[in-house]
Amino acid sequence: MKKRTLLFLASIVFVLSFVTFGTSYAESKVYRWKFPVFWDKGSYYWEINGPEFAELVKEMSNGQLILTPFGPGEIVSALDQADALSRGTFEIRLLTQICA
Repeated sequence: MKKRTLLFLASIVFVLSFVTFGTSYAESKVYRWKFPVFWDKGSYYWEINGPEFAELVKEMSNGQLILTPFGPGEIVSALDQADALSRGTFEIRLLTQICA
């Protein structure tokens, strides 16, 4: 009976330590991704799909995912954004830009 109780308590301690240290390690990881924005800087669509979207993602991820928007011509031209994605220059492309 004592062995079973001891084994049960040891397993609880193991699981709690794994959960505690596992979440603290995951919280310290920060991802920085670049994404292209099709519209020119200063336009209404740039503000919504660029900086405002990046700020929303940063808030919702508690600062773990930081997005940096780049306009056409900053890294690649607007027509070369799809090729840049396939080469790995950008990590993501927004679905709203594809549909719009």
